[in-house]
Amino acid sequence: MSPEAALARLASIARTPLAALPTPLLPAPTLAASLRGDVGISIKADAWTGLGLGGNKVRKLEYELDPARLRGVTHLVTAGGPHSNHCRVTAAAAARLGLGCTLVVNGEPADAGRGNALLHRLLGARVVTVAGRAAREAAMDEEASRIAGGGGRALVVPVGASTARGALGYVRAAAEMRGQLGGDHGPVRRASPPATRDVPPGPGARTEPPVWIFTSASSGGTLAGLILGCALMGWRVQLVGVSPDDPAGTVRGAATEIALAAA
Repeated sequence: MSPEAALARLASIARTPLAALPTPLLPAPTLAASLRGDVGISIKADAWTGLGLGGNKVRKLEYELDPARLRGVTHLVTAGGPHSNHCRVTAAAAARLGLGCTLVVNGEPADAGRGNALLHRLLGARVVTVAGRAAREAAMDEEASRIAGGGGRALVVPVGASTARGALGYVRAAAEMRGQLGGDHGPVRRASPPATRDVPPGPGARTEPPVWIFTSASSGGTLAGLILGCALMGWRVQLVGVSPDDPAGTVRGAATEIALAAA
C-alpha cells in the first residue's frame, strides 16, 4: 500500500484535528558525519506538533479524542508522572476544546513551580497526587465518578494515550515519513557502487540500503502505530524502540498487543 492509499484509508476514521501536520523530516548531516560508515540520519521533528508545546502524544490524542467520543463529555481525566508530557498535552487539549481536566500524578515533584508540573496548572488542570503508579488507575476512576456526581461526564484517557485508537496517530506518521522519504528508501545515503556492479545480485541480495527507525517506547502506543503503519504499506524497515523504564519484553508485548487491536 502506498503512503497515499494508507492516508486515504485513515482519512475515513474520525479524529479531532489538534496537531500541526505534517511535521518536517530534518537531515542531520553533522551527526551522520560523526559516525563510521556511509550512513544518513534524519530526525522526524514531532516535537513540533504544536499543541501544548508539542510531542508525540498530540498525534495520538487526535484519534483518542474523536468527535463521537467527546459528545457530552465535560472533562478529560488522565494520569502520568509529575512532569508528564502526556499530562501536559492532555491539559492543553482540554483547554483547546473547552473541557475541564483532571491529572492524576504519581509523586509530588521536587519543585511544582517549574517544568511540566507548572504548565499542568497554568493550563487549568486539577492535579491529584497519588503515591505510586499502581494507584493511578483507581484514582482516575474515582475522579470520573466524582465528576459524574457533580453532573458532568468524564472521558478517561489511558496513560500515554497508548490505545488502539491512539496508535492510529502513528500509523498516519509512518505514511507521512514514507512519503517524505520518497518511497521505499529510508534516510540512508546509498553507498558507492561496488566494483562488481555489473554482476547481477544473487538470490536474496539487498539492492537498497536498510532503513532503521528509532523511537522512544514506554507505554507502547507510538511503536505500535509505526509497526502497523509500516506493515500496511509493506514498508520493510527495522523498528527499534528505546525504553526509558520498563524492560524490553514488557514494552514489546504492550506494543504488539496495541498494534493487533488497532489492526
